[in-house]
Amino acid sequence: IYVSGIFNVSHSVERRYSAIEKYNNRLQDMCELLDVTYIDNSACLPGDGKYYGSDGIHVSKGFYTDVWLPHLYYEVYLR
Repeated sequence: IYVSGIFNVSHSVERRYSAIEKYNNRLQDMCELLDVTYIDNSACLPGDGKYYGSDGIHVSKGFYTDVWLPHLYYEVYLR
């Protein structure tokens, strides 16, 4: 089982979503307790807006193919 952490939002809306880090920490704690793998996605989206839609929250299709899929592959198969 792999649990994927919550993605960061863009800088323009991060104030509204300030609890993401807290939730990711809780997810990581849960994974340790259940002995399952937590995948940290915090470095995938730097917040600069490149892969975000106009709302600053949802990401573009290109993010999934260009960034997230290679990240998951690395975390699952190469780490």
